[in-house]
Amino acid sequence: MKKALFLLVSMFIFASCATYQPAPKSFISMIDYSTFTKQGIYVTESNSVNFDYEAIGSICVEELGGWVSKKKSEYSDPKEQYYIGSGMSNKVYIKPDIQEAFKKLMDKLSQSGANGLINMRIEFTTELDLTSKLTIDKIIVSGMAIKR
Repeated sequence: MKKALFLLVSMFIFASCATYQPAPKSFISMIDYSTFTKQGIYVTESNSVNFDYEAIGSICVEELGGWVSKKKSEYSDPKEQYYIGSGMSNKVYIKPDIQEAFKKLMDKLSQSGANGLINMRIEFTTELDLTSKLTIDKIIVSGMAIKR
């Protein structure tokens, strides 16, 4: 009996010692700046340009992901409509949208009289929501608003 127990414990210990070894992978993505250029706004990620400009100010836009209530039509299973409790079962996570950040940035640029953005930075991060203790996605777009 002791040998069988020892064998069972040994198998459990050695089976749980496997290490995770990730496989190689690639990722490619492109952010479309045509939203700006169609509106006549000059955009560059460079911090210097070869033309004269008037500095208007620094600008920063943040877009945060979050949870919104599902509509009845969004439930994949009709039974889900009847089991909505106080938990997250009636919520769906919406990621932040880079195009929405661009729209808000363009609105602010046009309000300030700027027609260009230099040293543009786009940052994709996550942060901890202190109330829910859940991580949310965040997009930050920043740069210097200029007038050419």
